[in-house]
Amino acid sequence: MLARSSQLFSLGKSGGWAIGLQMFFLVTALVVAVTHQASRSKLAVQAE
Repeated sequence: MLARSSQLFSLGKSGGWAIGLQMFFLVTALVVAVTHQASRSKLAVQAE
């Protein structure tokens, strides 16, 4: 993220957000991690 800080508020050649794809991957990874952690804790409570 720090390597692309200059592109944070800039637009690409087609008019889209310059780091749109990188942010898509970052947000997707965060959602998967949070969802996985939530499902693990839910399963742990059910196992007891």
